[in-house]
This record gives sequence, structure tokens and C-alpha cells, in this order.
Amino acid sequence: MSRVVGTERQHFVAGHVTARMGYTWQYYDLVLVGIFGSLVAGVLVGQFTAVAPTTSVVGFSFLAAVVMSHGLFVNGPVDEPSDLADEVDTLN
Repeated sequence: MSRVVGTERQHFVAGHVTARMGYTWQYYDLVLVGIFGSLVAGVLVGQFTAVAPTTSVVGFSFLAAVVMSHGLFVNGPVDEPSDLADEVDTLN
């Protein structure tokens, strides 16, 4: 048995209540979808138009590289460059 409270779904199992948060799309989810979508678009353009498949896949791969570069360098996973200089304790 379950019920929805706000954005959470509460499950009742043997007298215990567990709460699960609903999934929200994040920026890097969209980056992954953009990479995959551009490669699929390259294959589809190559199959269903007069453009050669190798040309379209290479062209759309450049689009995937631009999306990936934006995710890594423009809107990177760190807040500021000094975060990159922090040592990782678990590897030392």
C-alpha cells in the first residue's frame, strides 16, 4: 500500500513507513541524453537521407563532443578551480 505526500511516495510495509524521493532530472542527465541523442540523430540522418552514413555520424559526433565539452569545461562538476587541487584522502 502506498500514498503520495507532496513529491514523496510513502510505502507502508509491515507497519513501517519508508519514504522515497521522486527522481528529478539533473544537468548531467541532460548532457548524457544530448550525447546519445546526437549520435542517434547521426545514424538516422545517414540512413534516411542522401547524406552518407559515415559523414552524418562524424558530423553529429562533433555535436556530441561540443555537448560533452560544455558539461566538462563550461559547467563543470566543481565549483571553483581550487577544488581541483584538493587531495583525495582515500588514495593516499
